Amino acid sequence: MSRINEIITKERNQYILFIILSMVILLFSGILYLSNPLSFQTYFGNLNPLIIIPLIITLGIVVFTYLFSCELYKIYNKENLRGILYCFIIAPILTINVILIDLYFTYPEDINVLFPQSLMFYPTMAYVVEILFHLAALSLLLLFLTSLLKKVKLERIIWICIVIVSLFEPIFQLIFGSSTEFPLGIHICFGLHLYLFNFIQLSIFKRYDFLSMYLFRLVYYLFWHIIWGYIRLEILF
Repeated sequence: MSRINEIITKERNQYILFIILSMVILLFSGILYLSNPLSFQTYFGNLNPLIIIPLIITLGIVVFTYLFSCELYKIYNKENLRGILYCFIIAPILTINVILIDLYFTYPEDINVLFPQSLMFYPTMAYVVEILFHLAALSLLLLFLTSLLKKVKLERIIWICIVIVSLFEPIFQLIFGSSTEFPLGIHICFGLHLYLFNFIQLSIFKRYDFLSMYLFRLVYYLFWHIIWGYIRLEILF
């Protein structure tokens, strides 16, 4: 318990920043749920997002406590502003591939949440994805491998974790979120695209901080889901 208190005291500002971000996400989810109780049904089913989001926030705090104890990651590092620049350069480029797939093969009309709800929905879902698919998955795998591979350098173990964890979202999307009407080659292309996206994100997390990784997804969602999501309804439907 004393160790946890030491971590909380040492990383106090990191926790405060994460809690502020989390409260904004909770506010967004509350507004969306009250305006339309079915806003998150596609992802949460019949589960109440006002219960799910606080649980995910709690998970994020627990996971970051473990990562802080390992002295590996930060929520925000003001010395690493370069990571933010990558978000606005690389993330938009990565949307080109999926936009081309959409133009030639056309995703379903209802894959995008419409503006202005999208301005709250996608930051919320980006937060959920980062906690579940990246933070929690990375921490569990790191905890397992460091106890299993005690003679292997930590740096190498982290990269092994990044390579493996980058697979989780592509596998999930290909199983639960992709259209079966697309040719196999498109599924493979989309899977590789998602893997590269996740690998870049986790590399940014390792090199910079959580906010840079989160912002990378936000910028990607901005161009793919919000801007293109609005345009595609005018062009394709």
